[in-house]
Amino acid sequence: MSQQLAHLELNDSRPTTILFIHGAFSSQREWIPVSGHLSDYHLLIPSLPSHGSNLKIRPFSVEFSAHLLADLIRQKAKNGKAHIVGLSMGAHGAIYLASHYPDVVTTVFASGFNRFSPSIWTPVLPYIVYVLHHLSHLAPQRVTSYLMDGMFEPPGLQQDSGAACTMSLCREVVGTIVSDAEILPAPARTLMIAATKRGLLPTNDRTEDAKMVADIMKEGNGASRAVEVRTMRHPWDLQDPELFARSVVAWIEGIALPEEISDL
Repeated sequence: MSQQLAHLELNDSRPTTILFIHGAFSSQREWIPVSGHLSDYHLLIPSLPSHGSNLKIRPFSVEFSAHLLADLIRQKAKNGKAHIVGLSMGAHGAIYLASHYPDVVTTVFASGFNRFSPSIWTPVLPYIVYVLHHLSHLAPQRVTSYLMDGMFEPPGLQQDSGAACTMSLCREVVGTIVSDAEILPAPARTLMIAATKRGLLPTNDRTEDAKMVADIMKEGNGASRAVEVRTMRHPWDLQDPELFARSVVAWIEGIALPEEISDL
């Protein structure tokens, strides 16, 4: 029997489902600020394997996550299909889900898809991620907000106080963002977003990755696009939840995106 991801379900009476996929070392609680602006939609908001309320579902991988997310959509989404919204690691999950489970995906809104080629530094990256994550919880919030600019789930939204950040999970996450795995076209209309405002640390997204994935997605659906939001950094679902929600609605409904967003 397949495992089901623990999840938050909102607005069950609404006819159209949006499924949200959070970033690494976060949980379903990341989407609470955004969900309040989407009362016209049925929302499915799970935690990924090894995260939040699904800590005991292991291991974490994009492939395994997509399998469980597809099952959740079939069981819970209206008409067995959903619009997919993913940020950061969730963007990787959204693209994989759309490519390998096209029957459950209507559109894709993927922000912060950043991927790096393997290098001599790859073996030490899990240790760097581990240290940065735990430092973000030890330092005063005003310091981490300034330095990290929301790269990890803020203390006010944490469900497990960083308990998910093990070395094993760091290795699994790094294995996803440091990869040369093939990306496959998908029939879903896909929007790739790069938040490009720079900070003290490199908290801006890589536009070349957004354009690369969009070009591949266009092979499956010519209406797919790559865009940027210059006023926001990587975790802009937390920086401006209202703008994020408006952008999601615009893409789902096929209307003009907010003026803060421009084509790449």
